[in-house]
Amino acid sequence: MYSPKKVAFFTANILVVSLALGSLIIFRPYSFVDNDKAKVICVESGASFDIGPNFIYTLEDKLDSFNDQKARKLCQYNIIRDYGNTYQTPDKVNYQFKPVYTKDSSWGDAILIALTILSLGILLVKLSKYTLNLRNTIFILILGIVLFFLFIKKPANIIFCQRQIAQKVVNFKNSAFKGGVIPIPEDDQHIKSIIKPLYEKCLQGR
Repeated sequence: MYSPKKVAFFTANILVVSLALGSLIIFRPYSFVDNDKAKVICVESGASFDIGPNFIYTLEDKLDSFNDQKARKLCQYNIIRDYGNTYQTPDKVNYQFKPVYTKDSSWGDAILIALTILSLGILLVKLSKYTLNLRNTIFILILGIVLFFLFIKKPANIIFCQRQIAQKVVNFKNSAFKGGVIPIPEDDQHIKSIIKPLYEKCLQGR
């Protein structure tokens, strides 16, 4: 029969293993379009424009219809922020989109964070009067993995998707508003309208 203190000791170490695995999910690397460096190249004039500073952006791999209209007008009329639709949108696509990708985090960073969390378990062992033999260590690892799949993996994926989408939005805003321009309500509204579908898509692993 295990004492309450020993049960707490094993439970804490099982939780540490599970959280370490969860950190690999939360901080795993991902790539996304850098709105500050991606460009639209106008077909007729050959002019090249950075998308973010011209209030064109994408939170995926291509321009959606809202930003496609901006890109067409930019190439046709050399204007930005025509939110009142003063100018007619050209019927045909008159630009090429050239995405430039950037990467957030790395597997090295994720593993380092996981090892840091695991070190808490090692510290618990050193500070306690208990020792772990091979059998107990395997027992803790197995239950930690089970706990991860049952209770930690889903919340970890949720946090990962929240981090990813927030980083993409910040990337655009830093690009567009770095000159001190006041945020545009139309862009804020559009971003809010597409966040939920992007979030659900991320959770589905797409």
